[in-house]
Amino acid sequence: MVLYSILVFAHVAANIIGVGGATMSDALFFRSIKDKKISEDEYALLKQAGMVIWAALGVLVLSGILLVLREHFILGGSERLSKGFFHMKMFLVLAIAINGVVFHKKVLPFMKANTGVDMRKKLFVKHYWLFTSTGTISILSWWSIVLLVFTQPQMDFLSLLIAYTVVLLIGVLVAYALFTHALKQK
Repeated sequence: MVLYSILVFAHVAANIIGVGGATMSDALFFRSIKDKKISEDEYALLKQAGMVIWAALGVLVLSGILLVLREHFILGGSERLSKGFFHMKMFLVLAIAINGVVFHKKVLPFMKANTGVDMRKKLFVKHYWLFTSTGTISILSWWSIVLLVFTQPQMDFLSLLIAYTVVLLIGVLVAYALFTHALKQK
């Protein structure tokens, strides 16, 4: 029972840190672009926030695997593992991981190479969608996990995936509009 409590605590704590990290990272990014460029210090903060999110994701995955193994082998399985919301949570964790790789391999290196450069320059313009997409995928996916855990909707995976995709597309469009609007401000 103690091991189970530790695993649940680690799982919940990792999700809290992931949600907080994604939320803070987006807030830091929008704060960073107020002057139309990202400084070296702002870049360092964004990179550090990304590392915190990676750590949270690692703990979330490890504790999640151990909880599933416990439920399957020690408790003899559970119908919860076959529910749509559980499969959606697994999909969201995968989306967060893939998005994290894209962010750390594409977005951060581009930001580092262009610290101090005006983000309204053509060089940046073609990356606007990448910036807004990765930020939106991260924050929306982390918060969607929280929503799924608390609501445990009785929907199949496909319905949840369609709902997530619609909200994600709207989120990316809104983020893009906010981003471009922020860059147009004096």
